[in-house]
Amino acid sequence: MESRPVIYIAGEGHNGIKRRLTAWEQHFELSLKDAPLFVSSAPVPLLDAAAAQVVRQKVDEVASTEGCPALIIIDTLARNFGDGDENSTKDMNAFVTAVDDLRRDYCATALIVHHSGHGDKSRGRGAMSLKGALDAEFMVKTSGELMTITATKMKDAALPDPLYRRFETVELGKASDGTVMTSAVLLPTEGGVAHDKKVHPTQREQYGIQSYCEVAKDKGHISADGKELLVHAEDWRPAFYMCIALDDAAAKKKAFQRVREGLMSKGFLAQPQEEYYRLSGDYTLMEQSLIVEMTWAAERDNGTETGQQRDNVPDSNGTGRDTPL
Repeated sequence: MESRPVIYIAGEGHNGIKRRLTAWEQHFELSLKDAPLFVSSAPVPLLDAAAAQVVRQKVDEVASTEGCPALIIIDTLARNFGDGDENSTKDMNAFVTAVDDLRRDYCATALIVHHSGHGDKSRGRGAMSLKGALDAEFMVKTSGELMTITATKMKDAALPDPLYRRFETVELGKASDGTVMTSAVLLPTEGGVAHDKKVHPTQREQYGIQSYCEVAKDKGHISADGKELLVHAEDWRPAFYMCIALDDAAAKKKAFQRVREGLMSKGFLAQPQEEYYRLSGDYTLMEQSLIVEMTWAAERDNGTETGQQRDNVPDSNGTGRDTPL
């Protein structure tokens, strides 16, 4: 198997990274001493052309002795962004271009670690042009010892099932004051929660699924290949409000946001494009059933509805509600 280097542009937590690497070595009884893993000692403002050129020079040095990197990790976007505004489409596009230049020049995969939004935890914060540029996006959530990794976008493939990992503490030794130093490793595990308990939607999340399906039949958008059914949040939201016994507008809005985030974290819902959602995980068969039902209804009406539904699907970059695929 070919071995190629990994470049880790670490913007923060350098002491923590060292401890995690040591914990990995101890747990698996393997040494990373000669592994082609190269971790930066500081963040890099990639919007700065001079700083980006320094990165390129360092990667060139690695490539000259170890070969072109297979993976370039940027952790995090915020710490490696530079003097710009994450909410600016122009600045975000410039950042994406800088990352793409590195990725293409070395035939590497670029992995960007990014924070979720402050208000909307179901999506990455800042300009949505970042998501439009991605080939794949995964939402990572932790609960106690469990980590859930849920795909929220796959450009050229169906969304895979969620992945689950558990944290295992590793003792690294004692500090000079006698304090035990620890870190952790991530290990594969089964099921959606610790101890292999199956994840179930809450009552309100069930209302969310119910209202989603009701709206999908009238306002859902079937993709051109007939494999995905997308519903816009603004179409779904009022139907959900009808299902819950709340009078306050702010409380309704917060309830919808929590239900949406809960369904996504459990793998029941995905967001392939901005503001558009589709069923996933245990509800994938329900999505396919809705598609069949809608297609049959359209064919019964001489196909006119099929054309309308498919003409209103957003494109792969998530631009506009009335842009054809």
